[in-house]
Amino acid sequence: MAKRPPGHHPLALDLMGLERPDGSLMRSSRTSWIAGRAPARSYYGWERPIHGPGSGRVVAAVDGLADRMMTGALSSAALLVYASFIFKPPIDPQGQPNIQPNVGNYVMVQIAPQQIAFYAHLRNGSIRKEENQTIAQGEVLGSMGNSGNTTAPHVHVHVMDQSIDLATANLVPFVFDRYDLWNGTGWCPQSRVCPSPGQILRS
Repeated sequence: MAKRPPGHHPLALDLMGLERPDGSLMRSSRTSWIAGRAPARSYYGWERPIHGPGSGRVVAAVDGLADRMMTGALSSAALLVYASFIFKPPIDPQGQPNIQPNVGNYVMVQIAPQQIAFYAHLRNGSIRKEENQTIAQGEVLGSMGNSGNTTAPHVHVHVMDQSIDLATANLVPFVFDRYDLWNGTGWCPQSRVCPSPGQILRS
C-alpha cells in the first residue's frame, strides 16, 4: 500500500506490506496496537526484500541502527509529531547532517546524473550492498524494517538531485517502470507512473 503520512514531502512515498489486496497490514489485533503492544514482526511487510530501482552505483549504505520492535497508537502519534516538526539532525565535523536517527538504515543509489534513489527504514543487519558498489536493476538492497523515526515497518522512497550536501538536496519526481494496480476486483498493469497515496500495488 502506498502512503504519504503528514509531514512527508509530496515527492516522497512510503510503501507498506499487506496480507492481501483487501487485507490488513498486520497479524496483531487493533486492540494490541491501541495498547502499544503490536510487534513489528507481526506486520506483513516485515523483512520483505527491497529491490533496487535500476542499474547504478551505491553512493551510501548505512546499517546498524536497531529497529523499533513494538508499535502502537500513542507511540505512533508521538513519532509523527517528533519526526515532522521537532527532529533536527546533528551535524558532523564535515558539516553534514546525520540523518540516520530519523531515516534509520538506508541505501542511496545513483541511477542517473542528478538522480539519487533513496531507500530508508531498512531492517537492521539486512543491507547487502556497500558504498561504490555497482548494482543491476532489481538486485536486493536489504529488507523492510522499522528503524529510525517510523511508526510501523515500511520503506520510504524518494529521488533527489545530489547526495554531496544533504542539507541542500532537492527531491525530484520519479515513476515506477511497471507494476500492477489493484482496482478493487483485479490487477491492472501500470507503466511509467508513480502510485498515489492509498493505492495498492504489486511488483
